[in-house]
Amino acid sequence: MILLIRNLTPIQVSDILPVPNDTSQGADISRIKYYRNELAHCNGKISDIEFEQQWVEICQALVRLGGESYKEICAQLKVTSLSSGKGYGMKRQLSMAQKPRISPTSSTEVSDKQYAVLCSEKQARVVSLPSQSCPYKTRITDSSFVVRADIVSMRDSVCLACYIANGRIMTFSLPSLKPLLDIDFLALTDLRIARTFSFSSNGHASYLCSPTEIQKYHFLLT
Repeated sequence: MILLIRNLTPIQVSDILPVPNDTSQGADISRIKYYRNELAHCNGKISDIEFEQQWVEICQALVRLGGESYKEICAQLKVTSLSSGKGYGMKRQLSMAQKPRISPTSSTEVSDKQYAVLCSEKQARVVSLPSQSCPYKTRITDSSFVVRADIVSMRDSVCLACYIANGRIMTFSLPSLKPLLDIDFLALTDLRIARTFSFSSNGHASYLCSPTEIQKYHFLLT
């Protein structure tokens, strides 16, 4: 999973523990990865103080990544036995509290499948895993190119959001890649925009309009 994130997304995942005040998406994933590796090589021995500190940091990272529903789940997991099938209830709650579901196809629910979303300068593809077939693809632009593409949560689902160099912002449903939004935003006139533009959840985006100023933007699906 970490390999896919590093190669298929712009998220920066590190092998070292991030500083406490870095709560970016990449830092939280790096934090979970770091503590997972630490626990895997501690020979089953960890002090109460270390456990409490690592538990708090991991839970906070999960809540930031997955939403407030993980706060109660983490609290229950701390006192729930997962041995001998006793943790079934918690496992089921975890599966139900995942991040917003991908919209289903016309006949089958796709939330139990895995997909990789690949976006180039001109087109996007959805690849089904592990078969590696390509059930969906779309042409994003012919006359320009994609500057930035991210998978973001919108309302109760997720979509692919793209910033095009000609100044358009486009969003597509997942996994079907049907167009949801196509609006005029800002033409790419400064490389600073290309380097710093970023989408986030619920229709938010931002970029550095000067070395010391951040411009925020918000778009809605109606």
